Amino acid sequence: MRTYLKNQANEDGVISFADFVRNALYAPGIGYYQRDSLRVGRGPQTDFYTSTTLGPVFGRLVTAAAVKLLQPESPDEYTFVEIGAEPGQALLEKGNHPFADLRVFRLGQAIELPEKAIVFSNEWLDAQPFVRLRFSDRRWREVGVRVDDDELAETYLPEPEPVAQKLICELPTGAPEGYTVDLSLEAENRLRDLINANWQGIFLTFDYGKFWEELITLHPHGTARAYRNHEQQSNLLDHPGEQDLTCHLCWDRLKSVLREAGLSGIQLETQESFFIHWAEKELAEIVTHHPGQFDQSRNALREILHPNQLGRVFQVLYGIKQEVEDKCQVSGFSR
Repeated sequence: MRTYLKNQANEDGVISFADFVRNALYAPGIGYYQRDSLRVGRGPQTDFYTSTTLGPVFGRLVTAAAVKLLQPESPDEYTFVEIGAEPGQALLEKGNHPFADLRVFRLGQAIELPEKAIVFSNEWLDAQPFVRLRFSDRRWREVGVRVDDDELAETYLPEPEPVAQKLICELPTGAPEGYTVDLSLEAENRLRDLINANWQGIFLTFDYGKFWEELITLHPHGTARAYRNHEQQSNLLDHPGEQDLTCHLCWDRLKSVLREAGLSGIQLETQESFFIHWAEKELAEIVTHHPGQFDQSRNALREILHPNQLGRVFQVLYGIKQEVEDKCQVSGFSR
């Protein structure tokens, strides 16, 4: 990976932080999400786990919520599309479902959507490259990575790249020395391309993020982090290609992408709140199954919903995408 990064660097041996993350995650054959290895799960050889790895319960809840969101339309007219699934870990591929078909796209694959779709993702947008900006010497500067034979080290780019400069214009003119902002403009672009494609149905993504005001005032060290062997790593530049790199999404900006594309019923809820609103019957069935006995599904449900576990760590951003002539009609999002 070090040789690959050197080949991507400029004549001074420097690449932008976004390009470093892009290569560390997606370099052909050697990037973290391109290697043929286990990444997600609870085993000793994995790096992190998420709701999709807690057994079939999460899939049951997502299915129930999607069906209710579609009402009064029938789910058998829609294809369930999952973006970002790990090999062998697609949400619905091992169980029964009410949809017309299933399609699964891995991270980095080109996405083609059918005409009618429920487009679902879990931790897809946070797996995109991100820009790192830092307030230094009374101005915002773009952080890059110097690639030397012996080490990788953060440095400043002489001038921000155009995309970063546009973002800098939106930041406050003053900040504490060293204040860092990590933001994935790539996530916004991926979402924009997806939403503007020719399809109609439900968009539903589970992820973690912050609001703009939080990112620029409450997180002086940024929100970027690395995960390896189920531990958060202190150095983002260590072991490129062998650890996950991620940062919090900016919900304000992602919601704006959905609004600009004309989606209706746009909502952001905690994972706990979302399932209580949209999958209450499925929740009740799981909770009352085999009362008084240990039940693996109830155990998984506790982790998915508990506010001190995944219930509030993850948020759900969703909305309905309609055909232009149908946008004035009442959708299943009415509460």
